[in-house]
Amino acid sequence: MTVDTTGRAAHRRTASRTRPPRPRPSYGPPYPRRPEASRSWWLLLGAETPLAPHGCSTPEGPTAGCDVRKIRASDLYCRSHDAFLPLRDVRKPEHPLNPVGLLPRLLVAGLVWSAQFGSPFPIWALSFLLTAAVLLIPLRHWPVTWRTAAVGWAVTCVLVVAARWTSHEVDRVAATALLALGAVAVAVRCGGEAMTGASTRARREASARRAATAVTPGPGPVRGTHAAGPIAATLAPVPAAMLFLAVYRLAPDGRLAAVPGWARHWILLAAPTAVTGALLATLVTGALQGAGRIDRHVTPLTRPVPKPRRPVWTYPVRERNTYGTHDLAARLTGVCLRVGEHTLDAFLKTAAFAVGVLLAFGHLCLTLLRDVAEWLWRQTVLLIRRISLSLVMAKDALGEALPVAFVSAGTTLRAVALPLAGLTVAGVSLAVVADKVPSYLMDGQPAVLWPLLAALASAVLGITAAWTGLAGQPVRDSLDSARHSAETALPHVLLTAALTGWAISLPTWLGFGHITPGWLTYTLTACPVALMSAHVLRRTRGRDSRG
Repeated sequence: MTVDTTGRAAHRRTASRTRPPRPRPSYGPPYPRRPEASRSWWLLLGAETPLAPHGCSTPEGPTAGCDVRKIRASDLYCRSHDAFLPLRDVRKPEHPLNPVGLLPRLLVAGLVWSAQFGSPFPIWALSFLLTAAVLLIPLRHWPVTWRTAAVGWAVTCVLVVAARWTSHEVDRVAATALLALGAVAVAVRCGGEAMTGASTRARREASARRAATAVTPGPGPVRGTHAAGPIAATLAPVPAAMLFLAVYRLAPDGRLAAVPGWARHWILLAAPTAVTGALLATLVTGALQGAGRIDRHVTPLTRPVPKPRRPVWTYPVRERNTYGTHDLAARLTGVCLRVGEHTLDAFLKTAAFAVGVLLAFGHLCLTLLRDVAEWLWRQTVLLIRRISLSLVMAKDALGEALPVAFVSAGTTLRAVALPLAGLTVAGVSLAVVADKVPSYLMDGQPAVLWPLLAALASAVLGITAAWTGLAGQPVRDSLDSARHSAETALPHVLLTAALTGWAISLPTWLGFGHITPGWLTYTLTACPVALMSAHVLRRTRGRDSRG
């Protein structure tokens, strides 16, 4: 006999099996979102928060005694041990294929190649790589800025190389077009920075001042307005137009193409139009902000017109005892007198009603006249109050917008105009360097050396200005970081330059070259030797004095 244990035969529903809930995987605490994650990349230039800087370390672990608090995000060397910070995570920094250590070797090889064969192409490639290292390594802690700077430098290199195979007229047109694009970039960035500048210190301070200010007439404190950003964004074409006109007028003759008349007309009208639009937006903002805050209580000029009393005129009717008499004349006289009295009474009541109607009509006319006069007086007072409060609100809105506009213009000029100018100066200087280095290596004339050194200094200053403007830290910190990096890297640069001079002349010592050491190589060699000798002598004297 088979026994049904499932309950199906008896059409019974069995209890379902209860499964334990699946444990949800623990992903840990949420990843902290950076405050600028919601902003566009072009608004992060010069305003991006850097990653936390780190100290120097060895393959075995962190170096003891490294004070990370003194290290800035753009520092190349540790401030405690002078270690090269970009090689912190490299397990074998002494490897010959290490990119940082490979650059000096490539520099020596490229100079030897250019000196022996007179080709400028190795100088082009090496100068572009070295300049890219100087530009990008200080920006390694700003991811978005680093990528933008890399793309900008790549475009600069392409334009500089392409300029060698184009005519002078094409170069002029291209330079003018790039200047116009730079001005447009300044205007767009300035407008975007002003629109998203609600969290800037200038607007917060202005809003805090307005929040504690009471405007009279009008009840309650006046709160901050959100119109400071649009008003400041209206002024964005002003720095762009001024920058374009300044560069165009200060440029040497023949470097930029002539601007068409219609374009020059609109460029000259850009700044006045922007200022006019900002003033109009300020007035509209003041009108909208002050419309609902005026005090609508107006004291009447006159009292209400009193309502006149209605006249009631009646003729007293006398009682005449003419009833029951048989005298016809007396009865006829009584009837005539009563008819006359009733007629006079009706006439007097009619006259009183007419006088009452006239008085009511006069009262209505006087009331309407007073109401019209009071309405005109009320509207005049409210209009004066509305205008005065709108002007006060417009002044406050303009007081909020001007600091935002100045901060946005300064940030834009630093983050856009300064890097563009630095990259342009660096590109043009490197073109001069690539042309002058083979000539100096072949001839060795001092007349070629001085323009070459000036071009090198201009390239270094330009690229330093570029990454200083792009870095999202105070300018003082960037300049201090550049100074510390330059002071620490100066001995390496002197030794590399001296060794490069001897390496270039090495093929001549081997018998198959024609480049010999010049006075520059001797000077670069004598400077480190003299400095090291003075240092050793000073330490020796100090040891003797202590002994």
